[in-house]
Amino acid sequence: RLQESTPAFTARFGKQNFPYLLKNIMCFVECKDETDVAFLGLVVAEFGSDAPEPNKNKAYISYIDSVQLYHKDSCCLRGKEVCSSSTCSDPEGCTRERKEVVRRVLLGYLDAVKKRGFE
Repeated sequence: RLQESTPAFTARFGKQNFPYLLKNIMCFVECKDETDVAFLGLVVAEFGSDAPEPNKNKAYISYIDSVQLYHKDSCCLRGKEVCSSSTCSDPEGCTRERKEVVRRVLLGYLDAVKKRGFE
């Protein structure tokens, strides 16, 4: 993909096209009926070493959204004891759990791109 510079950017840096890779990172719960249910989505744009400055080796988080995790035996995070349903037995616990999952995904992604040389 190529992103064209905006008018304001063009006025400051000149007209440029920026090659980038758009990634969608998703988290799912797996139900006993083998249904996968998405509960978190993260969209990022990665501008590699082939992109001109100021986007060279930059990763931008474009969008993140999640839905509340709930607890039920039929749907669980892969390999975890965290399960899902339409009601929550402990709303405060579910909110903490959701924040922790979002935090871990964000920190994990940022750590991974840093190791790949991104800023």
